[in-house]
Amino acid sequence: MNQPKAHNSALPPLRQLPLPFPDPEPMPAPFPIPVVFLSPQQIWATLPLAMQMGVRTTLRRVFQEVLNDRSCS
Repeated sequence: MNQPKAHNSALPPLRQLPLPFPDPEPMPAPFPIPVVFLSPQQIWATLPLAMQMGVRTTLRRVFQEVLNDRSCS
């Protein structure tokens, strides 16, 4: 009647010494990030001409699909 002994799978507790870190120095609050408001026209003017043409072409196709879907319904 030999019974297998249960293995103790509990790991020993981790023991770590405290490290001698100095207290962190207080840091000043960061400067607020300046906010610049741009109108859509200002943003559009910064895009290269090729990108403007690509956006116009894509928008035109989307509008045409929407109009065609409405007329077919």
